[in-house]
Amino acid sequence: MRSSAILILSAAALFAAACGRMGDPLPPGQARVGTPQGLVAGGREDGLTIGWSLPSRTLSGAGGDISGFLVEVASVEKGKEECQSCSFEYEEAATIKALPDGAVYSWTDKGARPGETRNYRVFALDGRGNRGLPSPPVAATYFKVAPPSVELFPVDGGAKVKYSLPASAIAYEGISAYDEAGKVLARFAPESSEGRIAGLKNGEAARLSFRSSAVSPQGWRIESEEVALEVTPKDSEPPEPPLELALFGEPGGIRLMWMAPSGEPYAKIVIKRGKSPDALEKIAEVPGGETSFLDSAIEAGVTYFYGCTAMDEEGNESAPSPIKSAAASKKQP
Repeated sequence: MRSSAILILSAAALFAAACGRMGDPLPPGQARVGTPQGLVAGGREDGLTIGWSLPSRTLSGAGGDISGFLVEVASVEKGKEECQSCSFEYEEAATIKALPDGAVYSWTDKGARPGETRNYRVFALDGRGNRGLPSPPVAATYFKVAPPSVELFPVDGGAKVKYSLPASAIAYEGISAYDEAGKVLARFAPESSEGRIAGLKNGEAARLSFRSSAVSPQGWRIESEEVALEVTPKDSEPPEPPLELALFGEPGGIRLMWMAPSGEPYAKIVIKRGKSPDALEKIAEVPGGETSFLDSAIEAGVTYFYGCTAMDEEGNESAPSPIKSAAASKKQP
């Protein structure tokens, strides 16, 4: 009787212990972490880049202990890029460690070959390295874009850009210009060959980089490797020429009078003279604020042709003023 009681008590204790322990409802190796959100893919000059964000909820509806992410990749055979029912063989490609304040993550697949399509999916990992459920897959095809050909010419407060784009099987979006910090300074259209960058300081060397950009058949933007150049802006724009040159005969010679365009600060005026309109030579310079000059080194009865140009502080010379002619009426002493 006593032995039977002991057996009954032992069985009851085992039953109670079994009822008090909850079994793990997840399959072995699966974690209580949610699915990475917003998986996207795009192209870079060195491969295909995918990006994603943290799961908004875990499988249990609360915050999960995420230690990192596992990226898997599968190559897609040509002709199966749009196949929805095809199964692909995924391989582990990278493990990304979770950051304390990280909300958005990315990874670049540098093993993709030009023209190759790859599928990607991402798992969240818990503290023991167990996976959650995979993100919906995303596909991308790698297209390599050749860098542009670029020449820079310094101008006042910036640079003039001459460029060309190499032949490509995909549509060019244009060329982007960046400063040292990676800020976009300008974008240039593919149908043109010249552009301008403004906002630089005269006399200070600026290091710029240029990248071709194109749109893949899948609709995402691809950039080429950079072309790095340096330019030191300066005022290389010539001033507007003097206006309304007029000639007047005086006892002492021939007087030239002109007007400066509004807002053109001249440094000096260059006076030119010749015996034909196609053979003018410099005979004098006057300060930029002057508006007249008397030419006394002339011969009576000779017809002279005159013109003048303006120069700014940087030494840029304007186009010539209108050319006028006059004859000296009296021999000069």
